[in-house]
Amino acid sequence: MNPPASAAKNAAARRENAPRENLDKWFGAMQSGAPEALAALYDEAATFLPTLSAECKRGRAETDEYFDYLLKIYNRCEIVEENVQWLDDDTYLHSGFYDFCHIDGSRTPARFTFIWEHDGGRWRIIHHHSSLKPGAA
Repeated sequence: MNPPASAAKNAAARRENAPRENLDKWFGAMQSGAPEALAALYDEAATFLPTLSAECKRGRAETDEYFDYLLKIYNRCEIVEENVQWLDDDTYLHSGFYDFCHIDGSRTPARFTFIWEHDGGRWRIIHHHSSLKPGAA
């Protein structure tokens, strides 16, 4: 196989598999209960507008601090609806709705946007926005 065909095949496989695999990693890290596992998915320079904070979090340390708080309330998330928009071969926007599942079993509907970027070695979140779903009680 010549290099251009191989590169095209790799890009096509990445487009097909990356969004689900990356979101599964994020959900798995959330279920682990380890804030550092979630924070490790974020780029060092990532920006994050969290669901339960009025502050913009910047970088992995602030993200870790927020997830330390969040994981005391929620222990998992479930996708309700999702959309993927590729910006280029190494960057995509993943948005939609998810339910945060409380430790007591109740749910909180929220919406999300992730921007994921492949740095040549692995995928990292460079931006994440999550907010409570308007009109959800």
